[in-house]
Amino acid sequence: SLYREHNAKQTVKIQENEKLKRQAIQSVGITVGTLLESINTGSATIFVNQKKIEKEVQTLQAESARFAKQSARWLTLFEGFNNSLKDVGDIENWAKVMETDMKIIATTLENIHKPMHPSLSHGAE
Repeated sequence: SLYREHNAKQTVKIQENEKLKRQAIQSVGITVGTLLESINTGSATIFVNQKKIEKEVQTLQAESARFAKQSARWLTLFEGFNNSLKDVGDIENWAKVMETDMKIIATTLENIHKPMHPSLSHGAE
């Protein structure tokens, strides 16, 4: 009878321990599930943000490439404009040289013409 009583108490304790064990496992499962859900939600948010950032980086790279091409075109246009201005300056300089040369030629012709016709020079005075 003492043995049976002991076995009965042991059985009750084993059953209580099993019940507590199941409750503990259930609590751990709920806690782990909640933690995993929180982690998964955070991971999903990070993943979505990462995809957005990658898309923005691609867009920025494309815009940067377009800007570089546009800048190169502008630089080419500016260089052409600058060369045209240099050409205009060269033409202006050429014209001044030609004007000076023509004045020298005209003065030389006048000087040559005066001694040959002295009466023309006296009549003009």
